[in-house]
Amino acid sequence: MGGARSTEKTLALAAFFMLTSLLTGCAETLYVAAATRDQVKCLSAPDDEPLPPRTEGAFPLRFVYEVDDRRVVVEDTQVCKFKGRRCTVNGRVDLWETTLASGQSQIIIRQMEKDKEYVAEIGECPVLMADSRYRKLDQSPWNRVTLRVYEHGRFQYVVPGVRAQGIKVISFEQWAEGSLIGP
Repeated sequence: MGGARSTEKTLALAAFFMLTSLLTGCAETLYVAAATRDQVKCLSAPDDEPLPPRTEGAFPLRFVYEVDDRRVVVEDTQVCKFKGRRCTVNGRVDLWETTLASGQSQIIIRQMEKDKEYVAEIGECPVLMADSRYRKLDQSPWNRVTLRVYEHGRFQYVVPGVRAQGIKVISFEQWAEGSLIGP
């Protein structure tokens, strides 16, 4: 019953945006109306799409870098779990939860100030889960380092592929647990 009410509200909202776009001629409102129409279509479609072939997986990883001439080797396992689906302007998408077996939420390479940190980006669950024989040895591991900037303790933005002073990335590799082609 809650789903029907949600669809009715979404349809009413879509009608409002379409009427507003006709009255004002505002293209932005028209874009929102189109996005809302696609979401209505997504919400009203039957949820008979099968689950992904794999809904859970473990992917060991090894990240080697030097910071201030000190070599650091991080070995951990990324765990991916299917959490359901969501409707977006692009249709229905799969939602994944990713954690590290160590309990850390991410691999922090260096904390610069209280509002800036360099982190290692790990694999994305949809890509990892697509191949049970997944194996990746990154040929350009600098792409794995990003600068995350916070303001007043809240995440603001990320700068991908940064070359930080005092940090030298040696290698990044990741593979499917139990894969015969692991390291």
